[in-house]
Amino acid sequence: MISVIEFKQVFKAGESEPIDMVLVAPQGAGNDKVRTWHRVDKIKPPATGRGGAPLSDVEKNGLSYKDMVAKWSVIEPRYNAWRQGNEVPETGTPLGVWGGVTQEQSDRLRSMGIRTVEDVVAMNDATCEKLGWASARKLPAMAKTFLESSDVAAKDAEIASMRERMAAMEAMLAETMNAEEKPKRGRPRKTENDEAA
Repeated sequence: MISVIEFKQVFKAGESEPIDMVLVAPQGAGNDKVRTWHRVDKIKPPATGRGGAPLSDVEKNGLSYKDMVAKWSVIEPRYNAWRQGNEVPETGTPLGVWGGVTQEQSDRLRSMGIRTVEDVVAMNDATCEKLGWASARKLPAMAKTFLESSDVAAKDAEIASMRERMAAMEAMLAETMNAEEKPKRGRPRKTENDEAA
């Protein structure tokens, strides 16, 4: 998958509004060597198909569209946090993605150094007490449930993608096998029975 390095705004000649840009890199080895800037509006999966028509099932199930959706799922929470002026965490799920806290509560958590949903899961009782609101003790359990459901959704998407690729490979294999079984043109080979006659 990809890692989000940073965001910036640029101004292009002839355009009155600034353009949001995102710098991404592949995860793992080569992260520091292969970095590319993309326009955010171009990397975001389209809501409609060609000519403004709704996306067809074929378009939604295409590998390139699914790839865009997977990349956007990594970029979007960080982009939204950046647009709101919040610090984009290096790792973890930004608080802005999680609906378990209000904006004011999220600001309070950030002021205490808690910037991700994973940080909320790791909070102890003393930290929950310092927050000073009634449901604060429930936050770690709520955050854990949110992360577990996100993991399940990501695994389901990965399994669906793998099934699609397997089906495509099976179709290609069947096509190849059918091509080999087709009779060849020309006179059939002589068999031992033909030579004896």
